[in-house]
Amino acid sequence: MMVRLLLCLALAFCAAPAFAQFRFYVGGSIGGLHLDSDFSEQVSNAHAGDVVPPADVRAEMSRKTGGRVFGGFRFTPMFAIEVDYVDLGEVATGYTTFANQLTPLPDNLTGRSFATWEHTTRPSGFGISLLATIPVTQDLGVVARGGAARVRSEIRGQVTTFIPTVNNVTAPGVVQFTPVSVGPTEREITQTIGVAGLGLEYRLNERVSLRGTWDRYFGVGKSVDPNSAEARGKHDIDLFAIGITFGF
Repeated sequence: MMVRLLLCLALAFCAAPAFAQFRFYVGGSIGGLHLDSDFSEQVSNAHAGDVVPPADVRAEMSRKTGGRVFGGFRFTPMFAIEVDYVDLGEVATGYTTFANQLTPLPDNLTGRSFATWEHTTRPSGFGISLLATIPVTQDLGVVARGGAARVRSEIRGQVTTFIPTVNNVTAPGVVQFTPVSVGPTEREITQTIGVAGLGLEYRLNERVSLRGTWDRYFGVGKSVDPNSAEARGKHDIDLFAIGITFGF
């Protein structure tokens, strides 16, 4: 087993110079975004004391395209330091809550007011990571990276409360709901989060390589808190991208 491991390491170091002829490089990538979130559980925990549990809970990427621009310095044949700027698209979340008490109305009617919560979050920021390139062939290598990003999230929200009323003129004996909106509100949060990535890099020529990657950004945002305008959901976001690097 030890012999095989040493042989693999030797082959990797022999192939590594194919990816290390140029110590500095720049590049960019673009691709699709995927949301991995327990948003429904966050909403349930935040409203655990409600008599009627929240409904219509949803979280999705409303803008599903993102990308990175990056630059790196390769200080050994296999390892590099990389800095980047990333755009993580737009996350849309929403849910409905209900009042704990029924509202008494004329004609012995009652109704329960409810509120709809709608939010969009646009995260982006700068990061730094350690990149490792493990050659598979002379022109193909596996790339892996880990690091941190300083992400700023722009949060826009709107809360609309629907109050039960009775209009005996046009609709006798029917409970209607009158909307009262608060917002839109705008907030920003800045946080440091972890980043990890994995992919493949293929060398087209001495200077140019193609790179296909999956990168995960952990814990973007803050867990739901109805008393905080900034705490509108915490999510992991995946970026599946293809890009190009240029060495110089």
